[in-house]
Amino acid sequence: MSGMKPGTRSPDLATLQESIQEPLAEVQRVFLEAVETELVQMNEVSRHLVKQQGKKFRPTLVLLSARLGGNLSDDAVKSAAAVELIHTATLLHDDVIDENWIRRGLPTVNAKWNNHLSLILGDYLYSRAFVLLTENKLWSALEILSRTTHQMSEGEMLQILRTDQLEISEEEYFSFIRDKTASLIAASCEIGGRCAGGDPEAFASYGMNLGIAFQIIDDLLDFTGTERDLGKPVGNDFRVGKVTLPVIAALKNAPPQQREMARELLRSRESLNGRWGDVVAFINQYGGVEYALERAAGHGEDAKCALSRIGRAADREALELAVDFVISRRN
Repeated sequence: MSGMKPGTRSPDLATLQESIQEPLAEVQRVFLEAVETELVQMNEVSRHLVKQQGKKFRPTLVLLSARLGGNLSDDAVKSAAAVELIHTATLLHDDVIDENWIRRGLPTVNAKWNNHLSLILGDYLYSRAFVLLTENKLWSALEILSRTTHQMSEGEMLQILRTDQLEISEEEYFSFIRDKTASLIAASCEIGGRCAGGDPEAFASYGMNLGIAFQIIDDLLDFTGTERDLGKPVGNDFRVGKVTLPVIAALKNAPPQQREMARELLRSRESLNGRWGDVVAFINQYGGVEYALERAAGHGEDAKCALSRIGRAADREALELAVDFVISRRN
């Protein structure tokens, strides 16, 4: 998939980050400074949040894109920290909306405290991101992220309105994931590309296709992953009524009788009470997994094509490897 040579090991995120360890550590320092509040009681919550922090994939993309212009600037570091603040804020809100109780093997903020605290902390991180950009006069990044957060909110609202509706079309699904997930990954690459003085449209196109592939794989892992790898229960998206590409494809491919039986199973949610294996079997039998992988790989190739318009081939290697990482990831 995604143009990898036979026998080549899939890259992990640590491999992608090898060349940017120092600026990534500075991103983390700025992030930690931003999440601290003057409210002593809230800092316990902030420290718990930091324990749940991911591996900074989006800031990595900002820095790798910016590096194509030569030395990484302080503007790129602070922009990357703002991206991480916004991404973390979306996770806090998602945990409330999706009723997630576990993230990366730890209780979510809404589980350990309550929904109100999770929501307000998410709002706080959004505001800190925009204050950080404004204080440092990062007007380009501010414009991109203002537009992007608006787009993300629209995508989330539309997805909520379509929860539990099995008739979602493939076109609607791709509209959801472009707005809700891929837009921030595209913004990360565009911000970095502007820091590098490169073609912002090419960087944004690369990031959008990479982000679409990322979300397809994320949705697929709901059916093919394990709780140990994911750090949260499998089937969680399905449980909260999200209809994703593997389900859409399997329902389209199944014969009428099996399709109707599957619809009843999906509607009843009995699948999570001893029948989850039946759902996974249906998704596999009627091509849901295979089709989702094909579409993810296709967007991965489109991302690499967009990269061909950017810089020298040797300089693009890490961003090309990021595509392979996304397609092959297991968590």
